[in-house]
Amino acid sequence: MPESKATVYEIRNGAGWIRLNRPENRNALSAILVTELYDHIKAANADDPLAYDLMMDWGTGPMGHFGRHPVPGISLICGGQKLLGMENSGVLGNDLGLCNDYQSGMETATKVGCSTLIVIGSEDRMTPPKQGRNLAAAIPNVKTQLIQDCGHMIMLEKSDQTLQALKSHLSST
Repeated sequence: MPESKATVYEIRNGAGWIRLNRPENRNALSAILVTELYDHIKAANADDPLAYDLMMDWGTGPMGHFGRHPVPGISLICGGQKLLGMENSGVLGNDLGLCNDYQSGMETATKVGCSTLIVIGSEDRMTPPKQGRNLAAAIPNVKTQLIQDCGHMIMLEKSDQTLQALKSHLSST
């Protein structure tokens, strides 16, 4: 496993675990972590399965990690890793690189002219709730919906609550 200061890789009970090594400061980027994130983009460009593991680890909240999916036997992390591994070569790396390079999101948000709903996962580590609220503040005519105990993959983790938020928003516009 890769040597890492900000990310911990370990094997527990026969399963690989990847976690951010920052228990005292959740969701705070450090210079070390930023360097490691660039390394993970490189891993994704090389179709390294580690990139798929990290994407699913960071992308899911408590439900994804502890098997509390409403459908028995469904594993969001394992299913997601398999789907990501089926992509064409370089797709994940290209996607992560484009997201990393995009710098005008806040400026563009001010130009949104339609009614907008931003759904935020309370445990989202890819776009932490604070960042979601900052984006919402830049958009005119916006509503936000916070979904508790949910990570970045809101539609997979809390599909019923997500659908209800969308229906409610669409019926009010």
